[in-house]
Amino acid sequence: MRTIPISCEVAVVTFLFVGISCSPSMPPKELLGEFERPEAEFSTVRYWDRDLVSLNERCPNTQARLNPAIEPIYVNGRPIGFC
Repeated sequence: MRTIPISCEVAVVTFLFVGISCSPSMPPKELLGEFERPEAEFSTVRYWDRDLVSLNERCPNTQARLNPAIEPIYVNGRPIGFC
């Protein structure tokens, strides 16, 4: 009977753990705001919870269009949107 070495088992468990923890989380389906200018390529987002407009028109990470389904962070009371 062949047995799997312990180091191989540890490697498999580690790989699965890292794969699960690094998988991108899906944004919520519910929108948290709307685009100020939906026809524009890049637009600010008006968030409904505080009725404030985001300071940015592009994602700070990738320079892509903002995603109104992702919760913003607030800096000095003003929302910063993400993609």
